[in-house]
Amino acid sequence: MHRPAIGKASTHKASRYKACTCVVASLLLTLSSLPSPAASDRVALVIGNGAYRNANQLPNPPNDAADVAAALRAIGFDVVEGRDLDKRTMEAKVVEFGRKLDDARLALFFYAGHGLQVGGKNYLVPIDAKIERAAELGFETIEISQVIAQMEADKRVNLVFLDACRDNPLARTLARSLAGGTRSASVGQGLATIQSAIGTMIAYATQPDNVALDGAGRNSPFTTALLKHLATPGLEVSSLMKRVRADVVQSTNQKQVPWDHSSLMGDVVLVPAVATPNAAPPPPPPPAPAPQAALRTDPAQRTPRPRSATENCANFNGALGTERYCASSILSPQLGNSYGVQQLFAGNGSTAWVEGIAGQGIGEWVVVEFEGERLIKGFEILNGYQKNSDTYGKNSRVRQLRAVFSQGESRNFTLQDKLGAQLISLDPPIKTHWVQFVIDEVYPGSKYTDTALSRLLVTSERAP
Repeated sequence: MHRPAIGKASTHKASRYKACTCVVASLLLTLSSLPSPAASDRVALVIGNGAYRNANQLPNPPNDAADVAAALRAIGFDVVEGRDLDKRTMEAKVVEFGRKLDDARLALFFYAGHGLQVGGKNYLVPIDAKIERAAELGFETIEISQVIAQMEADKRVNLVFLDACRDNPLARTLARSLAGGTRSASVGQGLATIQSAIGTMIAYATQPDNVALDGAGRNSPFTTALLKHLATPGLEVSSLMKRVRADVVQSTNQKQVPWDHSSLMGDVVLVPAVATPNAAPPPPPPPAPAPQAALRTDPAQRTPRPRSATENCANFNGALGTERYCASSILSPQLGNSYGVQQLFAGNGSTAWVEGIAGQGIGEWVVVEFEGERLIKGFEILNGYQKNSDTYGKNSRVRQLRAVFSQGESRNFTLQDKLGAQLISLDPPIKTHWVQFVIDEVYPGSKYTDTALSRLLVTSERAP
């Protein structure tokens, strides 16, 4: 997820948390099989921007950057560090980082500060940025893909952590400037999906379309948890993320749930395990508690689904029980047609669900929530507005669809631009309480920018 970058604001009690608009992006690279590395084997870029001149200042990013930099140096990283950087200085740090990567086998990029998603691309914001038009982004910001491209230029293991708030005043200003007329760029909600090479894990500090919290202390909840577990000897990175996720969920009262998406090909350990020859074997773990059926159906015991202030919901009574469909937005009724989320399961080919935000609907979503835990085997999708071929071509259709599951896993799919049903299989199936479908990229319509889906059905069975 973020604090993925921008979107609809959520309100939290100020006495406990304060919502921020910062992105924390960390790329931590290591191989568990490596010997104790020299400084040139591990390289990190750590940036924290908070003293913004044309947007609200952020208290925690400089602290987050300073503390992460110190933690990384302690475990063998050569750190390129910068705090409160303007555009020119920030570019210089990125260049310095890239040059050090020539001989590096492990690398890290950590960014805390404002971030934007526009037209499906993600941008980091220096402290002197002033953005009023989409055409200014290239002059005022740094695209995240430029940094990641340097990381993936050679074979490395890449771990990416993104933490962003969505209440971004720069984003709101830009969205207002794009609100009228036809345009090729739209300000999306959160950061867009990052297409990565094999050997990369991307972790988000919160679930899609939700607000990451700045916390009441020196660091954000996500950075606090990351610092706690970063240097644990022998801890594999997927286990590290599970611990980070558990800590953040607990500290935020389930308001924030970190996520990750991985193409790693093997185990990754940041700090080797400490050898203890002749040590007595550890005692066996205590027996697991007896399973409680109530955990599967009690909403208080599972990760809450994403929500939106403008969401539209409807119930589908399927063979296995009620499935609750909710869409982040819908297009207002026109010419006697309604475009609510119920059209996705109604079986009426004359209409469809159509998202309702300005632009092409990048970042808009539909979530399907189940009464109990399900084993998801696949999906059936009718892309676009399939009333007829003419209507289909006039409206935008989904090209890249991201499925996000309640336990934090996600999958990306490329849909075909054609009439008729498309079947997507999951192998192996995935256990989940709900699944969210996020629009990441579209086939533009010839007349309308609105993006539509005519059918979205989940193939599943009750989880064992």
